[in-house]
This record gives sequence, C-alpha cells and structure tokens, in this order.
Amino acid sequence: EIASCLVGSEMCIRDRDYKYNQKYHLYNRILYDSISHGIEKKASKIVVLSDRDREDFSKKLNIPYSKMYVIPHSVDIDISNTKKLVSKKLIMVARIDNRQKRLDLAIKAMKFLPDWQLDIYGKGNDLPKLLKLIEKNSITNVFFKGLSDNVTEAYDSGSIHVMTSDFEGFGITNIEAMARGLPLIIRATFPASQDIIKNGEGILLAPDWDAGEYVNAVKTIYNSYHDYSQRCKKSAENYSHENVKKKWVDFLAD
Repeated sequence: EIASCLVGSEMCIRDRDYKYNQKYHLYNRILYDSISHGIEKKASKIVVLSDRDREDFSKKLNIPYSKMYVIPHSVDIDISNTKKLVSKKLIMVARIDNRQKRLDLAIKAMKFLPDWQLDIYGKGNDLPKLLKLIEKNSITNVFFKGLSDNVTEAYDSGSIHVMTSDFEGFGITNIEAMARGLPLIIRATFPASQDIIKNGEGILLAPDWDAGEYVNAVKTIYNSYHDYSQRCKKSAENYSHENVKKKWVDFLAD
C-alpha cells in the first residue's frame, strides 16, 4: 500500500496537479517526502508493487535495487476456469472522479464504436457532469451501472476492461478483470501499467492517445480475443493469494 501511495503521489506531482491532489494525497506526499529525505537509509528493505516502480524509485529517489523487493497486490477474486464468451461490451470499474480517472476520454471515444457498449461501474461526484457530457454529444452506448453487489458478475458481463486514468498507483481492477479473462486497454500513465501488460494481456495506449488509437485497440483485441483472454488468466495467477503470500514469506525469511 505504501508503494502504491508513493507512485500515485509522484505522478500527481509530475503532472503539476498537486494543488488538486493535496486533498486526496496529503498522506502520500508525507510518505514521498519521508523516503526522499533519508528514511531509505534506515530501512532494511523497501517493498514496491512492480518492477517499473523499482526502476522509478531507484532513479528518482536514489534507492539501491538491493534494498527493494517486488511484491504485487493480490486479487480477492477467483480466476475463471471457463472459456470467456466474447461480446461487444466494454467495462470500466472505477470511482467516478474524472480528474483522475478521465472517464470522459473513453466516453467520447464511444462515438466511434457505435456497435459497442460501455458499462461503467462505480460512484462519485462527477456523475452529473459526465451524464451531461453524454447528452451533449448524443452518445447512446454508454451506461452508468452504479456500485455492484457482485463484482465477479460485473466483470463477467463485459469482454474488455478499460482504464484511461491520468495517474494510478497500481490499478487493482486491472488484475481483477484479468482473473475473469478480460483483456485490458490501459493508458500508459503509471509505471505499473507496463508490468500489468507485458505478455500480451491487452494493449497499452500512449498517454496522449487519441480516439483512433483506442478504437484500433478494441478491434485488435476483438479479432484475437481468446488468445488475449487466455494470457490474462495465466498472468492473473501471479496475483493469487497463494503466490503473493509465498513472496511475503520468502521476503521475511530473507
């Protein structure tokens, strides 16, 4: 969790959006400052969430690789053991906070995917603004589903999981979706994205992506759907409770 907070805070600062994020990331900033002012010299080891986080911390905070140990988040969701049925339904599971999650990008891109549907699960204060955006642009294939009482069922209702955030720490919804066999489309705006998608689990979009790139990603995955889906379930095993528990046990033993 500390590693996740630190990366989220660093990305906020890099994006020059610190004033907004102070409200939500003050604790993260304290953690970031603590490490950048020498706490790493007192620590025996520092646990981070991904290989990319380790690279970032090493470069930006001068923490030696030898002090950092990678242990990812685990998923509290069963890995699907059935073949995923493909449909033209995209899914986002996110807080309705457009300043971070940039739901507007995915919503506006749906104008170029008229045969597809986007379902958004979550709640947040920006819902009225996004509903106005949908109405203003005459978008008819985006639906807000609110909070789900059954997250597994929510993931199973879609075919591709989308994350278009400006910044994230790790993005647990991505590995939850992979566990259910959903390929991913993620904006490469946070270091861990390149660890989550590294063996064909989906497609990384450029941080300054456009709708055309997004549409091509959707169609590329759809045309080779089952290959992407199988790779997702295989990779999800790395985030199972048992595998992550073993990493912690090995780490503590060391």
